[in-house]
Amino acid sequence: MSTGKQKLRKKLKIITAVISLVLIILGFSTPLLAKLNFTFLKIGAIVFGNGYTVIPFIQKEVVEGCNWLTPAQFAAAIVFAQVTPGPVIILATFVGFLVAGIPGAFFATISMLLPSAFLIIILAKQHQRVKNLKPLQAFFGGVVASVIGMLAAIALNFSKTNLVDIKTGSIFGGSLIALTCFDVEPIYVVLLSCIISLFLF
Repeated sequence: MSTGKQKLRKKLKIITAVISLVLIILGFSTPLLAKLNFTFLKIGAIVFGNGYTVIPFIQKEVVEGCNWLTPAQFAAAIVFAQVTPGPVIILATFVGFLVAGIPGAFFATISMLLPSAFLIIILAKQHQRVKNLKPLQAFFGGVVASVIGMLAAIALNFSKTNLVDIKTGSIFGGSLIALTCFDVEPIYVVLLSCIISLFLF
């Protein structure tokens, strides 16, 4: 039984290695896919905190750095992601699709997840030992604070191009009140805003 399990594990390792090699070759088969993969691998490797902290980094890379999307397209991608399960990962998938079609969507998603997956596998056993260390807590506190600033900067930039009249301003104000004062789920705010927009615009 033990020998059978060892053979099965060996076969699974070989299959995993072959699939990984094929994916790497396909993912870097064109300059665009290679750049897309590298970009999302980098984002996945340097982002800390909760899922929404990734938004400023994606915006910086795909809008300002690579010029793959316009600010309006990126704002639309965020809205689309908010009405789907797993909004942050869907954001990477949607951006990848806009940049390079279905292959781009697939590889952007995989590249986004790989760094954190490897990190979890490597550090999982050490988590209980280091999670209460004050230097580590201070580090994450500083990272999250800086990301809040970046999110605020993105919101300001979006407001300059999208809050252009009383209609958009009213939707913004209503959404802000619903989220902060009444603790309404974001998906309901987005859906209601879409319905209202159909009548206002």
